[in-house]
Amino acid sequence: MLTEARSLVLSALRGYAMKHRRAPTLEELCEFTGTTSVGSMHKHIARLVEDGYAVRDENGRAVAAKDCPCCGKPFNN
Repeated sequence: MLTEARSLVLSALRGYAMKHRRAPTLEELCEFTGTTSVGSMHKHIARLVEDGYAVRDENGRAVAAKDCPCCGKPFNN
């Protein structure tokens, strides 16, 4: 289950990618969510990837929100 903070980060990943057609940087995610700590944002992203809600690209830098493997819909935030 997602915490409120991770749910916000997941929504920010989706919203930013839809608007800008690329993955956001940690700094951009911080700005989008109102977070001031890049380190905390990194931990949220790492946990979203670990729990299967997001995936890193081939070079391990960009992160994208994943959809539910069962139904193909975005995970409920």
